[in-house]
Amino acid sequence: MSSTANLELPLLQQSQAQKHVVVNEALAILDGVAQLTLESLSVATPPANPSEGQAYGLPSGLSGAWTFQAGKIAVFCNGGWRFVIPKAGWSAYVKDQGRRYVHDGIVWLGDALNATSNGAATNFSVLEFDQNVGSGAKVTTTVKIPAYSTVLGVTGRVVTRLNTGSLNSFWLGVPASLQRYGHGFGTAANAMVYGMTGVPLSYFEDTPLVLTAAGGTFGGGKVRLAVHLAYMSVPRS
Repeated sequence: MSSTANLELPLLQQSQAQKHVVVNEALAILDGVAQLTLESLSVATPPANPSEGQAYGLPSGLSGAWTFQAGKIAVFCNGGWRFVIPKAGWSAYVKDQGRRYVHDGIVWLGDALNATSNGAATNFSVLEFDQNVGSGAKVTTTVKIPAYSTVLGVTGRVVTRLNTGSLNSFWLGVPASLQRYGHGFGTAANAMVYGMTGVPLSYFEDTPLVLTAAGGTFGGGKVRLAVHLAYMSVPRS
């Protein structure tokens, strides 16, 4: 047996020469996959100047030193790439997406709290975006609540003051219910939005949020909104 079963860490052999090389390599791999953080799940070409300890979840269509390693984790250690096969139940934070993933033994599942071996999952996610606020009585967001999701609530922050002389607050909702996620939200920079309904609400088509001016009209500014939602993934065939 030349390596461990799960992390494939190299093992010392009887009468091993330069034992420190093997031990250091094992520690470097362990450092890369423990508390796993992946730089990306979509990069197919090895970066030109990787940093020690960086790890990537490898997609298909790979090139260079990653050729034929699809589905594995590439860890840069001791000046080269080592490859580890992820196991069912492993979890990782993917930096270029800002999302958590769980591996079901075949693929990485985004936002999954629990997942079956066939990819069915219960997922929780936060959809955060900045919305520029123009002039007028209402602003409809360009980013939408995704279809077939259940919204627990919406939070937010005024990034740049909502400028206008007579505006004193705003409502937050959706086209069918303009105050669904609250009213009386402040317009000054750093004012907080915290909107909840009595029960979670499901949406069956892509649905924008709507900001409605109270006591006046909008005159510019920016808000940062975060939709806290849950959704389901169906099993593979």
